[in-house]
Amino acid sequence: MMIKTKSVGMRHFREVAIGAASAFLLRGAGAGLAFLLNVVIARLLGAHGAGLYFMSLSTVIILSVVARMGVDVSSLRHISRAMVNQRWSEIVGYQRWSMWLVTSSSSVLAITVAVAAPLIAVHVFGEPELAVPLAIMSLATVSFSLLTLISENLKAAKRLKPAMLVSSVLYPFAALILIWPMTRQFGVSGANITYVVSTALVAAFGIITWNRTPEFSGVTPLRPDLRQLFKTAMPIWALTFVQQAIIPWAPLQILGMLGTPSDVGVFGAATRVSMLILFFLVAMDSAIIPKFAEFIERDDMESLQRVGQNATTMTAFLAVPVMLTFILGGGAIMSVFGPEFARGGTALAILAVGQAVNLVTGSVGYLLIIKGHESVVRNCAIIGGCVTVGLSFALIPSLGIAGAATASALSIAVSNICLTIQLWRKMRIVILPNLRSFKHR
Repeated sequence: MMIKTKSVGMRHFREVAIGAASAFLLRGAGAGLAFLLNVVIARLLGAHGAGLYFMSLSTVIILSVVARMGVDVSSLRHISRAMVNQRWSEIVGYQRWSMWLVTSSSSVLAITVAVAAPLIAVHVFGEPELAVPLAIMSLATVSFSLLTLISENLKAAKRLKPAMLVSSVLYPFAALILIWPMTRQFGVSGANITYVVSTALVAAFGIITWNRTPEFSGVTPLRPDLRQLFKTAMPIWALTFVQQAIIPWAPLQILGMLGTPSDVGVFGAATRVSMLILFFLVAMDSAIIPKFAEFIERDDMESLQRVGQNATTMTAFLAVPVMLTFILGGGAIMSVFGPEFARGGTALAILAVGQAVNLVTGSVGYLLIIKGHESVVRNCAIIGGCVTVGLSFALIPSLGIAGAATASALSIAVSNICLTIQLWRKMRIVILPNLRSFKHR
């Protein structure tokens, strides 16, 4: 029986590994293109201009999280479960309603911020020259929200390659084509126009790809239970606001309030570089989350833990060389962006440690969400968010960029450790790397 269980576990893991392999390739291409894009932006704009770009970008990403209302992750959960039994009408219904909801809310926010951009630039950041770039970038609230949503929809429908193209590859590819002429002509505003146009094109590609999926063609959409959708989405909304807005972007925003645009430019570049580590985790997530949903639907916790541990071990093993490079050679890596960025080496090393904790804890948040424990994930995220904001205000005045990095890294560690503890309490499983188990399998 044990041998049979191990054989089944390895069969499931091979399915995940095959899916993750193509995801790794696409994520690797996307990560390389994104790194090159950030280098080009930094070289063209300098630290000061890059700071204005990152301040407007972070504002729009926060707005996008608000606009999505947790619907992207909620629809991921419902579509993933419907895929198990091929309930096509239900899948199409969830996708169409989620698109309509997100388009409406993001449009309202985009118009509001575009109008209020001069006030935000002066009274929040103390940088009047941010007004025009922020007004332009606000339009991306719609395009980036739709890009994120359709990527999650494709992922849930097991369309992994298109999902990876939409979420990580096509935007930096398109932006690299546009960035030089637009920035040369319009400066920081040109970089922001590039972001708006590129994300809009990629979102359109994702929507067209979804509509051309054979299983969804000619299907009459079943109106979803919107009350159930929002019941699931509301805890997720609070969760994603903290995880995708507060924890990654609050230190940068607070640095923008308390520091200089040049500080923000250096820290923003370090943050984007540190996120390269995450492409291993995100690529694995793309392959493994539908499998997790399948295990949970069948109440097969043993296979879930076995595959989860193997996936986390593989991800950590692949990411270690990158993480060590960032820690030991941060200054040299940051100098690629330009001489004035080299002072961000310490910040990059600190951020890399925080992302390492994220890697070794694995997809704990997604597991709890798929199982229906959104409120538990939300509470852990809120704890991490409080750490982020509190430490940012406490450390940035004295430590500057290093203080922002410390606040970010510690908040990531705290929230992920909390999630790991809760996964054991609620589901009695652990997906931390298990080197001995992985070796024997």
